[in-house]
Amino acid sequence: MARLAAVAAIILAALPDPAWAQILGESVKKVNEGIAGLPVVVSGLIYITGALFILSGGLLLKKYGDNPNGTPLSAGLGRLGVGSFLVAVQPTIGWIQTTLATTGATPQGVGKILPGFGA
Repeated sequence: MARLAAVAAIILAALPDPAWAQILGESVKKVNEGIAGLPVVVSGLIYITGALFILSGGLLLKKYGDNPNGTPLSAGLGRLGVGSFLVAVQPTIGWIQTTLATTGATPQGVGKILPGFGA
């Protein structure tokens, strides 16, 4: 009998409350609106980080030119490569998205994949 009561309690606890679901939906909507500008901030931080890596790589290459035995060439070239990647990755992703959007690909929302969900 105790097992039956425990199973019933677990099932009742697992059932969602419609009011809780509405509150959760409102909370998710507010969070989504609150982070709308976050991609711009992250993009700016990535560009600044890439520029700092490129500057640091250039300085290491200058040190290598002044004293080839003291500073390895690979350190400067590696930082130049990382910085170039960070600066180039964002436009590349944008070009890929534009290409996919203009060549006949249609965006698939959750509502199209799972009817009843999403817009």
